[in-house]
Amino acid sequence: MALVNKTLSAIRSVATFLCVVLNFASFHIYAATEVPNTFNSGTPALASEVNENFSSVVSSIDSHYSRFPDRYYPDWRHDPSFYLQLPTLGGFWGGRLLSETHLDARSNRNLNFVNRYEPADGYTDKRIFLGLSIAPAADAAAFRLSKAKGQSDPLTYSVNLYTFSMTHHIDGNNSSILYTEDESLLGTRYPPVQGIWRFYMSREQVEEMLPKIYSLLKLSSNEIAVSCGIITLHMNSDLTIDVSGDGCVEIGTVVPG
Repeated sequence: MALVNKTLSAIRSVATFLCVVLNFASFHIYAATEVPNTFNSGTPALASEVNENFSSVVSSIDSHYSRFPDRYYPDWRHDPSFYLQLPTLGGFWGGRLLSETHLDARSNRNLNFVNRYEPADGYTDKRIFLGLSIAPAADAAAFRLSKAKGQSDPLTYSVNLYTFSMTHHIDGNNSSILYTEDESLLGTRYPPVQGIWRFYMSREQVEEMLPKIYSLLKLSSNEIAVSCGIITLHMNSDLTIDVSGDGCVEIGTVVPG
């Protein structure tokens, strides 16, 4: 009986392993993975061989992130071809991606940018910060899946949606981030709550909006750094998004050499 249980357990492990491999292969975001051991029906699976195969997959995942450290996948399980990268950074801008949430971390933003616009060897509070978060809106996806069950026609749009938020400050003084929309969208396309659209963004809207934020703050410039006291993200009636700033200041920067 114990042998049967061990065999069943091994089979379940193999099945799980195969699901993982097949998912990775279908996502096209990991390198082609060859496992050292194959299993045939009716042949007992050795735990050491199963573990060896798992180790091979783990190594492949590690290799992927080593080769693509500049990619952030907001929802690789359900939208595997969607990833974000750091933009071209000029001047003193530094950027870092973050895929995981860490307890007590100073920032859990997915895209982090800092510009120490006055160079100093030691500590300085002269800096501009921009933090962006793009996370799966799982509740919205579930809502769309439920809605689809009540429709006779097939879905003509993706069920995957994303939540967006951001932080911006200069020298520790936080800016105001405003989310507005065309009035025609409230109560029709979205619930009648101002700015609620940022919790239900499509992949295309995210990809369209981020470069506008980068352009507003001139992240690619080698000559100036920009900070805005107010940043407004406005959704138009055609669902495009405009980005504008008020109280913006330009700070000259000179990168040595």
